Formats: sequence, C-alpha cells, structure tokens
Amino acid sequence: MDNLVEDGRIDPTCVLGQDVFLAPDVWLGPFVVLEDGVRVDERTHVDAGVFVGRACHIGRDCRLEAGCVIREGVRLGDRVVVQSGAVVGADGFGFVEVGGVHHKIPQVGTVDIGDDVVIGVNTCIDRATTGCTRVGAGTVLGSLVQIGHNCELGPQCQLGPQVGVAGSCQLVEDVHLGAGVGVGPHLTLGAGARVEARAGVARDVPAGAHLAGFPARPVGDVACLERFLDQAPALLERLGALEDRLGGRGGSVS
Repeated sequence: MDNLVEDGRIDPTCVLGQDVFLAPDVWLGPFVVLEDGVRVDERTHVDAGVFVGRACHIGRDCRLEAGCVIREGVRLGDRVVVQSGAVVGADGFGFVEVGGVHHKIPQVGTVDIGDDVVIGVNTCIDRATTGCTRVGAGTVLGSLVQIGHNCELGPQCQLGPQVGVAGSCQLVEDVHLGAGVGVGPHLTLGAGARVEARAGVARDVPAGAHLAGFPARPVGDVACLERFLDQAPALLERLGALEDRLGGRGGSVS
C-alpha cells in the first residue's frame, strides 16, 4: 500500500485491516477505516471519516461521503452514493420481552444494495435478523429515511425524506413514497404504488394504487372526505336551524 499513499490515493491517516483489497483508482480520504477483508472496486471515492466494517464489498464508481458508516458484511453494488451520516447495516430493531425485561434478539443477517442506489443524509438501513435486507437497483432514498430489518425494496423506488418503513415490508417495484410516510410492518406495496406525503400505510397496497391520508386511503376517497369536512360547519348550522324550526312547531327530532 505504500505506493498508493505516495501517489496521493490513500491518505496516510487511513487505517486498513488485514486482507483489504483496493482496485485501481480507489481514493481514500483522511481517517478512513477499512476493517479486515474489505474489498473496494475500481474508481470508488471514500471521503474523510468513513467506516467500513469487516468483509464488506464496495462496488465500482461508488461515492461514500464523509462520516457515513457501512457495517460488517454489507455489499454495495456499482455507482452507489452513500451520503454523510448514513448508516447501512446497523442492527435491526429486534427485542423480546421476558419477565418485563427487553432482551435483544441477535441480528445476524446482512444488507445488499443494488447498482445506482442513492442513500440520503442520516438515512439508516438495518441489517436483517436473518437473511438479507435488500434495496433494488436505481432506488433513491431521501434524507432521514429508516428502512427496517428484512425489508425488500425493488428497483426504481423513490422514498422522500423522513419516510419510515417497518421491518419485513416489500416494495415491489417503482414505488413512490412522499415525505414523512409511515409504513407498518409486514406489508406489501405493489408495483407502481404512490403514497402522498405524511400518509400512514396500515395494510397492503395494490399495484398502481394512489393513496393519501391517515390511515392511507385512495386519493379520491380522501378528496371526498375533505370536501365533506369543509362543508361540515355549514351543514351543522343548517341542521341546528331545522331542529329549532321543528321544535317550534311541536315536533321532535330523535
């Protein structure tokens, strides 16, 4: 590695474990840590302060921005961008309560990120309890997104900032979630589904559906409900006037 330090490709402050493989034209910034068995393929750029855990594989033409964390055993495809503060492969949220005490369930799976994926600032993608959490090729994740353990995101999905997807969900393909959408656990969102910002998804979503609101409903139903709510004060006033008229004539309203 000495020749790589001398030609400026690896900053001398980097810490490299045993059996690290660096392909041609890899660039490592200051204070990068690559643990044992890491492989970094051609032309990948790793900014200052990045941590890559043991036995990770980072593909070609990737960019790992300053301060992101790639935990042990994770695989990144080619041309992946991981923005600052993102964590890929932290333990999934798994606990069991025994005698009123929360006991941690070991998270022994991994994460597989497809080609051309963009992972936003401070986004977290949890490793699987067993098996693999997957993000498909071409998927884009905004800032502050949370992907739970054992989720499978298909290709070309788009998740806006602050989206939360609970564990074991499947987003089939080309699913778009607006900012702040929450998706409950063990749900399937069909190909081409669209969910508007701040909606809460509590049941499976058919392919091609367009949902909004909390709980999420078809956008047409939400529009009708909103029109009714806009008219509700006037309707209540008319109802009150009608009750007054009926009461003045000796009638009753039950």
